[in-house]
Amino acid sequence: MRAACAPAASGRALAERREGQAQEREAAEALGGALRAAAISWPVRAVDIPSVSVVTVGVGGADEAHRLAALIRENLPEPYAAAEALRVALDSLGVRAAGLRLRGGWVDIGHITLADGEVLCDVLGVPQPGCDPWDWHQIEALALTLGKAVRSVVGQSIDADFTPSCDACQRKPAIELGGLPPESARRLAAKLTGTAAS
Repeated sequence: MRAACAPAASGRALAERREGQAQEREAAEALGGALRAAAISWPVRAVDIPSVSVVTVGVGGADEAHRLAALIRENLPEPYAAAEALRVALDSLGVRAAGLRLRGGWVDIGHITLADGEVLCDVLGVPQPGCDPWDWHQIEALALTLGKAVRSVVGQSIDADFTPSCDACQRKPAIELGGLPPESARRLAAKLTGTAAS
């Protein structure tokens, strides 16, 4: 009885594999067509690896990579698009918010350096005289001032806290900025971009 079942089982597996290969080819053709429509000529192909569905995209030039990035950015769902707009605005000022991410549908800015906090305060119209990285009172004042400046721009409260420096663990002081809803993150990005351009 087992011998009679084996060919049927292997036939079913072969049919499933062929169907998977057809789906992979279809996916590769769809992605290749979308890339060509965006003037990106990277090679796309389906790879036949048993029990794994794989489509590969070849490497292209920097111009094509920029076009692909722009295409993706233009079609992001709103919370991701708002986060990306804020990241681009911060980057334009030289502010590095490496921890910027979505959390619960809000754009969480995360840690920034004291120097970046001073840059943001300046751009938002509340210049700061400079902050001693060893004086936690000054760091706290900078974080609070930055939080108020963001709130005045977006009309939304934002958590603004600080992490003091620590010799023992070699931690540098930082400002921690909390989350904003996507529409507030977009308002902040527009303010930062508008100020940077003027």
